[in-house]
Amino acid sequence: MKLWNKLATLGLFGVLGASSPLLGQDLTTTNSETWWDQSPLYHAREFSFDGFGLGAVGQDTLDHFTGERFVHHARLGAGAGANFFPIRYFGFGGEVFSESIHHSFINSVAGDLIGRLPIAHTGLAPYGFMGGGREFEPLLQWEGHLGAGLEFRFCPHFSVFVDGRYVFAETSQNYGLGRAGLRLSF
Repeated sequence: MKLWNKLATLGLFGVLGASSPLLGQDLTTTNSETWWDQSPLYHAREFSFDGFGLGAVGQDTLDHFTGERFVHHARLGAGAGANFFPIRYFGFGGEVFSESIHHSFINSVAGDLIGRLPIAHTGLAPYGFMGGGREFEPLLQWEGHLGAGLEFRFCPHFSVFVDGRYVFAETSQNYGLGRAGLRLSF
């Protein structure tokens, strides 16, 4: 339960930090829209491509987290993904990534259901996701995951994002995975 408490606390601080530009502002509008409907940068029927770097750490490192343990035990990699939002707030995505290229270029394939909440004219959109996929290396196994992140879109088609997830592995120990990257939206 210690890990879930840490994730919940981080998520709460992330949402509060993302909403801080709204504090003290009048959130009413002249029409029927609410403050979260006012974001001109996030749209329905939106398609995007992601390129990202990642870091993964095992359950033992998560349970006894220190900077030194992270540096010595993190597995680094890169990946690419695609997302589609049929409506502004809910979408789905897929990704491929590699933590190493010893035997195969792609180590994992995953899919997600995504919920996001664009915040007014800030360009910020906190999001949560859940999904699963298949790992090919170092073990062949199924996995499921839950995560949250924050996207900052500073122009209509270009943004940066950061997120983290807890991965429930079929045969190996569970682990944590974080991503940071660039997103191109259409």
